[in-house]
Amino acid sequence: MKRHYRMPSLGPAPIFVLALVLVAPAASPGGWADGSSSNQELQVSLRASGNQPNGQIASLVTDPPTFGQPTISGIQGVGFEQDIRLDPRPSITNIANPRAIYTSVPGALSSDTSWIWRSLDGGRTFKWIPAATPTVGKVNPTCAGGGDTEIAVDSHGHLYFADLTLANFSTARSDDQGRTFFACSNTGVPDTLVDRQWFATDGDPTAGGNIYLVADEIGPGAVECPTSGFANNVLAMWRSPVSGALSSTAGIEFGPANKVTRVGECDEGIMGNNEVSPVATTTGKIVNGQPTTLTTAVRHVYVIHDDATLTKIAIGRCFPVAFGLPVPNQSDPSGLNCDDLPVASFPGSKTG
Repeated sequence: MKRHYRMPSLGPAPIFVLALVLVAPAASPGGWADGSSSNQELQVSLRASGNQPNGQIASLVTDPPTFGQPTISGIQGVGFEQDIRLDPRPSITNIANPRAIYTSVPGALSSDTSWIWRSLDGGRTFKWIPAATPTVGKVNPTCAGGGDTEIAVDSHGHLYFADLTLANFSTARSDDQGRTFFACSNTGVPDTLVDRQWFATDGDPTAGGNIYLVADEIGPGAVECPTSGFANNVLAMWRSPVSGALSSTAGIEFGPANKVTRVGECDEGIMGNNEVSPVATTTGKIVNGQPTTLTTAVRHVYVIHDDATLTKIAIGRCFPVAFGLPVPNQSDPSGLNCDDLPVASFPGSKTG
């Protein structure tokens, strides 16, 4: 990537306007419609009013992104809805402990098998993780599953795995890049009838951080909704580790659910993934319709979803509190405080 900066004198009281300018290569005066790919540039210019030539005071020029050769990652195994996670740590030079890329897919509930592949060469090749059952590839022989899979990697490189059985989630953690896994729990959450899970980590859950799991609970929503029909879902979030639990249970045992959407309503339809904000703020829980302020800044975790009628989009906003009695901004049985906030409404239309 190349960058060019030009910074002439601004003069008195300039007014700045950020302009995005696409610059075609000199060899292609009519633009890029001819398919030319040489010397294409993306130029971002900062302009100011005044007596500056062309009003331009700074520009950034970068090469366009390119893609490498596609890699087949799912060798030995079948599946769908593949996910991918990267070890977030800087590149590790120790050949015995390189930076890893993980990807996983479920087989089918009837197969009771899901897979995780690992790449240690920057995504050029993928193989089953070493802990996989020989000739079969099942992540852990004791893990029930075959439904949706989810993986996560925390800031210290721990690998987390969740497999769906519909009755519950099977959860496990590896501290050595998939060489071994802690004993799998087939009751990762204290709930039954769940569907499509997602992970988000905040720091190292084995050393004071948290891992959050979101999913749908099947049935606690409205008995019937106009679009989705009967037995509607509630969006729920779980936190691990639970207060007082050993750090070894992080990502394996989760606390009680915090129901982000309302029980008995049509608030939950299809959810997206959850993400932890990298910025800590003092935004507290909404109490009696009014926002509150925390005394200490925390990093919030968000999950976006539509409703059961597929005409509204909302975003759940949660943050960790002490496990205990329900006191806003202080404690909750789930260890979380959550609000579900409206984003958009599409009367007469569909969200997807």
